Amino acid sequence: MSELTSYKQKKDFFSRILTVYGRTAVQEALLDSNLPCYALHLAERNRETESIAKIRALAESRDIPVKTHSRAALARISRNGKQDQGVAADIICPGFATLKQYLDSPPDKPRTRLLALDGITNPQNLGMIIRSAAAGQIDGIIWSPRGNAALGPLVIKASAGTLYKAPLLSCENLATGLARCSEQGIRICTLEANATTSLFHYNPD
Repeated sequence: MSELTSYKQKKDFFSRILTVYGRTAVQEALLDSNLPCYALHLAERNRETESIAKIRALAESRDIPVKTHSRAALARISRNGKQDQGVAADIICPGFATLKQYLDSPPDKPRTRLLALDGITNPQNLGMIIRSAAAGQIDGIIWSPRGNAALGPLVIKASAGTLYKAPLLSCENLATGLARCSEQGIRICTLEANATTSLFHYNPD
């Protein structure tokens, strides 16, 4: 295997990782045996409370690697040192990819419905939108960390756990991502609450 192929495979793999933080969110994820977990991260100065002991036991029962870190290092992993409670877990989400990976790969079906999220800063709203989009069988949900809420515990809770299985396509910048979609012939539409034409009646031709 060439170094380039190995690098690409690693990059593709880690694009499917969602780092969950907080004791309740991590415990709920570990309790779901259908959610593969790459690693559990614990702060080395955590007191061995009942919740920490249960989280550690769940990981060990599933043969999930348990890694300990300094508090500062764990904060870099969780990206939310104020709320991670000394616990984080890397969950493997099969539907996750970068937008570039999605556009570069030959589709196994027509790319008919993509939903781009712009300015959804409320975590509960973001979670409910992802839940509705997944239920509506949207082909891909385009999400950028710029201008949208982070994919944290509140989003997971509001999505009723569907975030883990949602077809989430990440991009650094939404405008650049949409420009790439347009280059590939994907029609871009904007949604308005007061629009006179229903999305279900819109005909791009």
